[in-house]
Formats: sequence, structure tokens, C-alpha cells
Amino acid sequence: MGIQENLKNKRKEFDLTLEEASQKLGIKRSTLQRYESGAITNIPADKIVKLAEIYHTTPAQLMGWTDSPYHEEGNGKTANSLAFSEEDDIYPIHRYALPLLGEPAAEGSRLCEPLFEGYVEMGSAIRADFCLRAKGDSMINARIQNGDIVFIRRQNDVEDGDIAAVLIENKPTLKRVYKQGDLIQLQSENPNIRPIIYRADENPNIRIIGKAIAFQSNVQ
Repeated sequence: MGIQENLKNKRKEFDLTLEEASQKLGIKRSTLQRYESGAITNIPADKIVKLAEIYHTTPAQLMGWTDSPYHEEGNGKTANSLAFSEEDDIYPIHRYALPLLGEPAAEGSRLCEPLFEGYVEMGSAIRADFCLRAKGDSMINARIQNGDIVFIRRQNDVEDGDIAAVLIENKPTLKRVYKQGDLIQLQSENPNIRPIIYRADENPNIRIIGKAIAFQSNVQ
């Protein structure tokens, strides 16, 4: 069952009209209709959580993130499992979802904390806490291209030479971190971009929020 069908069926299960469900969710009826039709696929994280509360379920179950194309039941495979032989170098992917960190919202001249703009599915072998969408060509020499999803383990410091998720003026970015005594250098993986050098105790507007551990790139 697709996510759109699941959303629609859950609403009908609770005998709610589009109007009633959208009022509970705090959005326009037309927006909820677009969620259910698939016209909007990047549903905001807070709306997913609220929908799950309305339908008395979890975000993962509502969005189908716990489904796996292959699973065992007892000693045998279910009818929906994929029939791969033991000789095939093909392995089942068990998925879970991570919040995708988005751009901060502006309030006058001040920036709020970055917002989670949705969720991204990933294989369960990668242990991360959130992810970023790479923008531009600042990390191309690390093979991270514009639009790639980078998975981050939350931590407030990294080892010398690690690629980190860094907040600069509350905007998330990716930089390789080098430490020189009490100085920290944030280096892009692009020789055309100048590094940022600062003292951690003197610049509260720059802070490390995690370590990059993997990335997901589309096949070109």
C-alpha cells in the first residue's frame, strides 16, 4: 500500500472528512487532499507527527517506514517476500526514517533554530540521527554532489580531518574540520572556496552539531 492510500484509509477509518481532518491538523482542506493524492510528497515533519496523533498510530507506521520488501514469518518467507537465492549478492534492505534538517526560518532580522523539513528513508545499517541535503559544489572532492543526502551522527565535536555538520549563523552546512591548537579551520572540499578559521570560545555563531558518516547519491 502506498503512503497516499495509507493516509486516505486512516482518515476514513476514523470516519473523518477532509474538512474535519484538515481542521484538526491546522491546514487547508486542499493541502490535506494533496497529501493524500501524492501531489505533495515532502510532508513537513510536524504534520506527520500530528497526523499520527490524530489517527492514533506512529509516524513510521503511518508513512510505511517499517515496511520491508523482505521479511520472514516463522521459518518461511511471506508471500510478498523476494525470492533471492543464497548465491545472489542481493540483500534485503530494512528501512527507517531520519529527520531532514532544513533552512532556518527568519523572524525579522533574527534567525531561528534550523527546522526539520521532512523525513528521509535509509537502510538500517547506517546509524545516524538526522540528515542534510548538500547544496552547491563545496564538497565535490569528497564525492558529495549538490542534492545528495548526507547522514549525520549527532555530536558536538569531531576528530581532526572529519567531515562535520556545522551551524554557521544557524544555517547548516558541511565542512571538513581541522584543529590547530586552539584554532579550528572549516575547510570545503573545493579549492575555490576559502576556509573559515575561528576560535571556538570566541565565536558562538559557529558550532559543530554532528559527524557525517555516510551519504546517498542518485545514479547519474
